[in-house]
Amino acid sequence: MRSPVDAAFRDQAARYRLHLFCEECAYFEPETRACSEGYPNAEHRRVDLALVGEVVFCKSFEAL
Repeated sequence: MRSPVDAAFRDQAARYRLHLFCEECAYFEPETRACSEGYPNAEHRRVDLALVGEVVFCKSFEAL
């Protein structure tokens, strides 16, 4: 799912310490930087929210 990133989103992500990215998912394999479920994850990995206009969420995200 694609979600726009605006000032309110950035504020809430920081304020509530939201877990948004593959690196914070139970299915992320740090050694290979791949998804153990086999999903492509290039668009789901960590980005600097100050530099992007949208983020892409994975349907299988499972917070650690």
